[in-house]
Amino acid sequence: MVGGCAPRPSPAPKGKPRAAEQAPEKTAVAPVRLKQRGMSISLSDEKGQPVFEASAASLEVDENTKTGRMQNPRFTFYEGGKAALRARAGAVVVDYAKKIVHLDGGVEGNSEASGYSFRADRAQWDYDKKELRAWGKVRFWQKEWEAKGEELVGDTALKRARLIGSPATLRIAQRGTEKPKTARGR
Repeated sequence: MVGGCAPRPSPAPKGKPRAAEQAPEKTAVAPVRLKQRGMSISLSDEKGQPVFEASAASLEVDENTKTGRMQNPRFTFYEGGKAALRARAGAVVVDYAKKIVHLDGGVEGNSEASGYSFRADRAQWDYDKKELRAWGKVRFWQKEWEAKGEELVGDTALKRARLIGSPATLRIAQRGTEKPKTARGR
């Protein structure tokens, strides 16, 4: 301000605004991903009881798809706040939106609650249904017997399970004998 007079602002230019004054162009946003090695994760239900816990060699979380990918994880699945099934697999995808865990690359699991164990090529656990499904060269066993089939469907603790096969094979070890009995059926 000189001599009590302030400079007047210049009038706004007419026509197209200059490049610096234009609104910035929208750019595509890259998916949000988190990668970490040697991670442990857990998920709880609405009451704060554990649903599952996992530890893995690596974890990758994608917020856009609401999934988490894990390599060589060890899982504990819970029912009513108590450990129901312990499992491990080569790779896992956890779908947080659908509350489904996809296990792949050779899956092994056991339930201390029921005493049953299984091995399969792949499996899927559904939180809402409280259901475990396993496919491909399924082996299901307890201390004195084992059964083989193509698919296993059961509850999380394997207290109720159904083995489906074509044909399913059941081997029962009899006390005092060297060879187990074998029964085949559909």
